[in-house]
Amino acid sequence: MFNPIPRRLVRRRITRAEVLSGSLVLLVLLAIGGWIRSRAEAYDPADRDIAFETLQRSSVVDTLYRRPLQYWREPGTESAAVPDLGPFPQDLLAGGWQLDGRVETYTPENLYVKINGAAEQFLAFDFEALTYLTLVRGPIFLTIELYDQARPANALGLFARLRNPEARVLSSGGVHYTPTSVGALGMRGAIFFRIVGSAQRPEVEQKTRQIIGLLAEMARPTAAVDEVELFTEGLGLPFESVAYQKENVFQYDFLEDFWFASGLDSPGAGPDARVFFHRAASPARARDLYRRLLDEQLVEYEQVEARQAGVLLRHRYLGTYFALARDGARLYGAEHVADPAAARALLKRMKEVSGGH
Repeated sequence: MFNPIPRRLVRRRITRAEVLSGSLVLLVLLAIGGWIRSRAEAYDPADRDIAFETLQRSSVVDTLYRRPLQYWREPGTESAAVPDLGPFPQDLLAGGWQLDGRVETYTPENLYVKINGAAEQFLAFDFEALTYLTLVRGPIFLTIELYDQARPANALGLFARLRNPEARVLSSGGVHYTPTSVGALGMRGAIFFRIVGSAQRPEVEQKTRQIIGLLAEMARPTAAVDEVELFTEGLGLPFESVAYQKENVFQYDFLEDFWFASGLDSPGAGPDARVFFHRAASPARARDLYRRLLDEQLVEYEQVEARQAGVLLRHRYLGTYFALARDGARLYGAEHVADPAAARALLKRMKEVSGGH
């Protein structure tokens, strides 16, 4: 390449044999290239890899020591003599259970980190804080979630929304809860709680009962909610029939903080009948809500009668009755009632029992 002497053609004749052999080599190279291209997607590792049985026979088996499988624990918590259990006493670890990791806390700003996609239903009921911890016992683990919802009404609203409406509600020491196959969910005061185990086992059921007992003992004393007593004591309804809706009542954005109760045994009320109650900030506010609600309902209802005690409306298509009344700052009534006489009776009964609430 670096020869300064210019090239000269010495051979003036190329033999036929050289031409044929060069052409043959070129054809062979082209054939090899075509074969490689055709085999590009036809590779089977099993044709060239060493068989698994061969590797297994030639492998070395270490039988000296096998480290047992252990749960991961946050560094620094293994040697703690008395683990921090947050609001729970040390009795929480009775029965051979241990704290897995640490107690976690979440606020409205970062609740989505723990329950992304479900945080909104808690935030809608004035969520303030979540305390979360996990207990382990052998291969079984159990999680505890305590949601501080600021007010008992908010906890009850969540409880009524998230529980199975057909499941029974048990009460123990002020704790109202619904057992599940792997735990329970319920409320105590302003706390809504959820207990979830990893398996349907007697140990999980026993631990769930103990946790509910601890919740009853450690919860701060709370005054009875007047609206709950209105339905449970005034109308004699069970606790599980009571529900609370914080906003968008009857799908109207101007209605908030309404209480409902179902399961009425009034003759002619029907299976879907519900009574409702709302305490407004003032009689003027109650009067304004009464007027706006009545105007909205007249779109789908027709007025049957209007008395000093309230109005009775009939649905234009379903034929059910809606009763509404106002007394001072109190707004009350009934909906989905099958018989007009039953609607009048429910309105009269609500007026009587709500007088002291």
